Amino acid sequence: MRGDTKYVMLDGIKPIIFHQGISHDSFKALGNITSAGFVKIYYDPVDQVISAGVYGESLSLKLKPNPQDADLIKMAMGHGGNI
Repeated sequence: MRGDTKYVMLDGIKPIIFHQGISHDSFKALGNITSAGFVKIYYDPVDQVISAGVYGESLSLKLKPNPQDADLIKMAMGHGGNI
């Protein structure tokens, strides 16, 4: 399984992942958005491992991904991380 979606990170620790058709700034009312961009999520069914990679930027929020965002997203999905 593979997908490209958008995400925002609240307070540097809480990822919200959503469809590309929704604007990043739609989530401003939820709190302090510390980073934002796009995420690719991969699932390896043989090893049952999820990996994630963040890239790009949010033009509407003028934010980019932080290096630890991919690990926080994996942790939120229950697949560990390196933080």
